[in-house]
Amino acid sequence: MTWRFYKDPVTLRFIFLLLIIGCLSYFEYQWGVDKEVIIISISVISATVGYFITHFLENERKRLEEKTKLYTKLVLNLRVFMRGGEKPEEDLKSFEDTYYASWLYISTSVYEKLITYVEQYKVWAADQSEENKTILNEKLLPLMQAIRDEFTVDKKAEFTNYILQIKK
Repeated sequence: MTWRFYKDPVTLRFIFLLLIIGCLSYFEYQWGVDKEVIIISISVISATVGYFITHFLENERKRLEEKTKLYTKLVLNLRVFMRGGEKPEEDLKSFEDTYYASWLYISTSVYEKLITYVEQYKVWAADQSEENKTILNEKLLPLMQAIRDEFTVDKKAEFTNYILQIKK
């Protein structure tokens, strides 16, 4: 089990709830309070905390859904770097909009890797050599893995950046 599990807000709240119930039960028992009062107080505290945990989980679910939408759109808009498209200005505007919108949810790790990828793309765009293309592909791998790490606990995947362009 990783330390990441213990940093989870729901886990922390649950542990806090158990501590409160344990302390309350101990003190009520020590003070000779009737067992029915102890059971009722534990039930009321559990129901109250359960309500707040449910509310918190609902907010977390909504936040995760929004984060998923933004990351999906960000990844799809990375195609602007792989091919120009029919409307490059609109594609770049769409990427810009998604890039700025993602600031709300993007982690520092993903952001740093995204900037590294964009900077390497600039190098590749200026000199479209095979060496720069290889370096660009190498910068994409950590970016995509960092995005996946935000959502899944899975083994590392080998991503490849295919720059597909139709010769005219």
